[in-house]
Amino acid sequence: MKRKKNIKKRILCIVSIMLLAFSVNAPITVSAFQLPDAIKDYVDDYVDLGTDSDLEDIIQNVDISEEFSIIEQIIMDIMKSDWYKDTDIQSRKEKIAELLAATGYIDKETVEMGLDAILNFEFHGQKIGVWLEDYAENPYGQGGEDDYEQRDDIIDGLSGDREAVILYGLGFPEFDDALDYSTIKWNNNGLRTNKNDACTVDNFKTDLNGKDLIVIEEHGCTYGDEPLIVTEDEYDPESGEYQEDLDAERLSILITDEGAQYCLTPSFFEYYYSGGKLANSFVWIGSCYGASNSRLVDAFVNTGANAVVGHSDSVYTAYDYNMLNTVVDKMISGESSSEAFQEARDYWGQNDEQFAIRYMEVDTKEEAPASYPSLTGDIRWE
Repeated sequence: MKRKKNIKKRILCIVSIMLLAFSVNAPITVSAFQLPDAIKDYVDDYVDLGTDSDLEDIIQNVDISEEFSIIEQIIMDIMKSDWYKDTDIQSRKEKIAELLAATGYIDKETVEMGLDAILNFEFHGQKIGVWLEDYAENPYGQGGEDDYEQRDDIIDGLSGDREAVILYGLGFPEFDDALDYSTIKWNNNGLRTNKNDACTVDNFKTDLNGKDLIVIEEHGCTYGDEPLIVTEDEYDPESGEYQEDLDAERLSILITDEGAQYCLTPSFFEYYYSGGKLANSFVWIGSCYGASNSRLVDAFVNTGANAVVGHSDSVYTAYDYNMLNTVVDKMISGESSSEAFQEARDYWGQNDEQFAIRYMEVDTKEEAPASYPSLTGDIRWE
């Protein structure tokens, strides 16, 4: 009992320090913020792991999966607090970074204020991101049902038999319905199209092989300057699943208000599709930030893809869909990807802000910079 009492005293000391760090320039009460309970419960569970060590030693000597669970719990507790709901993104980033550093679980030097609503840090060499917005919604605009124009620009169907895959995980009903429409239309015109609504890491390892068209419609984020694709696979630190990919930095982790999920890095595609496995393919990256720089696009080019489209920033999903639908229709009709891309951009707008002003009747894209689509390479389906 004496050892537990001493540890309890140290808990209160650590918690007080963490609360002090949290409260600077941001008034908040203990009742509105659940971190102390999370820390107390954690140490209560593992108190018999220590001897005369201090609290920091006890925490640092537990299993890595247990450390991650507490990091996730701390972030989720903060996200549920009244303070979080009433605070701007930058303040959220700064305070969460302070608290995580105070636990001793992460290296303060690796904390990075990422793009838009993203906070990045490293945990035992693994890249972790935190999404500080409502993950179920696109904070930058997805558009209403009328903004996804289910138009048919196909003049003649494909003479040969070609195959496409759509990897979809956004969960937006209007976008989902529009893609279902395109899938049926393309199947009826010589482009055999399969839409996968439950994309796992394993799907991404194999499902791109042998496809003429690869459409990726998943959330996107960044770690540093590296564009990432977010999967629907939930990260379980105790399972050891995909550990080799995590250690090799082919995968990273994104924590949201819904939990932790695996993200695909550019090297993931270079590894699993090496040797030109994606030769003669056209890749459409509908994810936000997919072409924020060339790293993800280059990864697909390095695997043999002939043409790749991506977006420079967070993108309106209605703009992404309308561009995709028009480009593929025109390619089915015999145009090259570059010809179809230019015509689609002339019609729908050079970026998603132009699209929003023209078709969604908004004055400007307020929450993020205009996102520009870009095409690298060219291909024609003969």
